[in-house]
Amino acid sequence: MTSPLSRRRKRALFSYLAAPVSWKRQDPRLGGHSNKWESREIARLIARRGYEVAAIDWNDQESSPAGPFDCLFDIHGNLPRLAAQFPDARKLLHLTGSYNPFQHEAENARIEAFESRRGVTYPPRRHVSDLDSYLEALSIADACSLIGNYCTLSTYPAEVREKITPVTVSASWPLPIKSSRDYAPREREFLWFAGGGCILKGLDLAVEAFAANPKLLLHVVGNIDEREFLDSYRHELASPNILQHGYLDPSGSEFREIVDRCFAFVAPSASEGISPAAASCMLIGLYPIVSRNTGITLPEGAGTYLETCSIPEIEAAASSLREMTSDDVRESIALTQTEAKRRYSRRAFSERMSRYLDIVLRTEWGND
Repeated sequence: MTSPLSRRRKRALFSYLAAPVSWKRQDPRLGGHSNKWESREIARLIARRGYEVAAIDWNDQESSPAGPFDCLFDIHGNLPRLAAQFPDARKLLHLTGSYNPFQHEAENARIEAFESRRGVTYPPRRHVSDLDSYLEALSIADACSLIGNYCTLSTYPAEVREKITPVTVSASWPLPIKSSRDYAPREREFLWFAGGGCILKGLDLAVEAFAANPKLLLHVVGNIDEREFLDSYRHELASPNILQHGYLDPSGSEFREIVDRCFAFVAPSASEGISPAAASCMLIGLYPIVSRNTGITLPEGAGTYLETCSIPEIEAAASSLREMTSDDVRESIALTQTEAKRRYSRRAFSERMSRYLDIVLRTEWGND
């Protein structure tokens, strides 16, 4: 006879972004930053595998939905608390960036260099406040998914890498996708497009590189509200070849007007998982000048990796690209845009996450 327990539907406690889980597929709020859509999609994929999903926000340290739960899914430091309440549940950790101690060291190194050049004290903007909980979550997780490539994976200690599966990121959506005839506009301008943490993301390096060469024009798109940065670069940000736009909706007309004039983007970030902004720029059809720590994988012979992210290297890469023939620009962008469609689309995210969940949620996995 089948026991009542065996008839109970499996249940998952999902700790990421709670609100998007209940939104409809076409909800306009799923546009913009990819984390809202990805949160909804992961919950949907878990539900498709036979689980009833209860969702809380990743930073909610108080909610305790009624159990039991067969699976716990968390993106940061909630896992230890939840695992203590539901010790028999399968513990899945979703990593969205580089190893946190690596990121702390990377940001500290960038800050030290900035302070040495500019003589301005700058507080870290991208340090996590609950590092101990993060490290415990990483230690106790049965399996981890990682938004990143093998460069991102290499930032993690060797002893935990075997339980980490790299997946991918989905680019922002909708985007102003370029066709081949638009790859090499007459203006040949450049874009810096990123989120918070100006120094970690290398905006200081890009601004200084472009300020050194008036022939190069840089559009800065992002919510740049860090007083120390704005005060330090007041002169450069007022230069006619560096245009600051603030935050812009990537699906909006103003953003489209800017990328219509641009043919390349610059992303000298010191630490990412896979940068959603960089993935979006590649998908749009902009030539990538990126650090390896953006997590972006470039096709052979197309795009440019910054090996040191030094100011002279960034200026030289942009100057060399600006002189490239239109045919060569179009050929390279065609390759990188095609690669972005393969790697960073919503479909690619769903496929990679599905394969991961098929492995870690199958009934014969673990102690079942």
